[in-house]
Order: sequence, then structure tokens, then C-alpha cells
Amino acid sequence: CSVISQEINLLSNHRKLAFQELGFVEDFLPSLALLRDAITPLEYAKIMHQPLDQWDSVEKIKNEFNQRLFAATSVMTYLNLVDPYSSIKNLIEAGESEKLEFKSSLRFSLHKGTYDKELTHEVLKTIAGFLNTNGGTLLIGIGDGGEVIGIKKDGLKNNDKYLLHLTGLFNKYIGKEATTNIKTRIETYLGKRICIVECKESEIPAYLDNISNKKEVEIYFVRTGPSTVRLGTKQAVEHIRNKTARNQP
Repeated sequence: CSVISQEINLLSNHRKLAFQELGFVEDFLPSLALLRDAITPLEYAKIMHQPLDQWDSVEKIKNEFNQRLFAATSVMTYLNLVDPYSSIKNLIEAGESEKLEFKSSLRFSLHKGTYDKELTHEVLKTIAGFLNTNGGTLLIGIGDGGEVIGIKKDGLKNNDKYLLHLTGLFNKYIGKEATTNIKTRIETYLGKRICIVECKESEIPAYLDNISNKKEVEIYFVRTGPSTVRLGTKQAVEHIRNKTARNQP
């Protein structure tokens, strides 16, 4: 297939070798192409020999796409570990979307020159939104416009301390059960340390307690396009009900 050939040609040599080791090229390249917006859902369906008019419902189409996209994302995560420099560069160039967001800092305000709990809340809010929707990736240390800032000013001296602090925040303000769907790592890009937080959609609702306002507890967030939106109680219940029904076999 020409699309598969084109996608292979876009990979670095490190990634090509990794794909050969994985042996998943035929199964996952179309999904990766869809994930990268290199093809449309209709083109994807044709490649996979699954015409859209043969599906019973739109929900089944969404479920199939989401399952394959998650599988493709998992493979891409492995490839990114092989070639992390290329990974961060590609994510920055892709720009923010429903499944990708940038945060300049975890807790240090570049404008105020001091630590700010509201920034931490914004990070946790994004994570909760990813968990409650279709998953996603957060880059900490990257500005809204894609500028490379790094995480040094957050004041956590080494990678282990940074990731341990981050995990503690997840467990305390979102909850241990939901945050089992989160993976974190730190990579160096252009001489700056960047924290990469990858989230899989959680089957368990992820409620967030506001670190900067103790009166706000069990808030439910979702992703809508490149934004994280707070849902009211009625909307949250409806969203959880629909998601549960969608994920049932």
C-alpha cells in the first residue's frame, strides 16, 4: 500500500529498525497514519477493508478507531523511547489538539517569578480531562507556542524527584485507581529537560480536587478539542453513563 510505504519513509532509521523488531508494520502503520492525520477515516477504512456502510452504528466505528489508535499510540510510545529527540520534535510541530497539550511549567510561574499552585492545578486538570476522554499526551516544559522552556525552574533537582513529586500529585488530587493509566518520563530536547505525561482513557471516572482551592473537590473535566472543560454534576453523570455504555463489549 502506498500509504504504508510513505509512512515508513517518514520514520527515522532508529524507528525503522524498531518496527522490524516489532513485526507489526502491516497492522499498525494505517493506524499510525490516521493518528498523524496523514489519511482520513474513510481512507483508513478502505485500507483495512472495512467499508463504513457495513458497520452497525457510528459508536462501533468510533470504538474500533479508538482501539486501533490506542494500539498505534502504544507502538509509537515504544518507538519514541528508541528515538525520543524525534518524538518531542514531532509533537511540538503537531501543535496542541484534543490529545496533545503543552504546559510551560508544573509549578513555577515565569510571569510572577515564584511558585504558583494554580499552575499545578492546570496541569492536573489537563491530566484528568485526558483520563475522562480519549487519553492524550501532556508535555511539561513547552510553552503554548511550542517554545522549549524546560522544567529546571520547577526546582526539583533530578528526574527521579520530579517524577516522584508528579506521581504524588496524581495520587493525592486525582486518585490512585484512575492514575494507574498514566505513564511519565523525562527526556532531554535541545539541552532542556522535558516531562512527557502519557494518559490512557480511564474506565474509572477521574475526579480532581483543586490544589489551589480546597473548597472545590471531585471536579469532573473532559477534553473538548484543544481545551479542558469542567462539567456540571448532571453533565458529568451523563458523560460517565455514555462512556460506560460505549466501552461495554
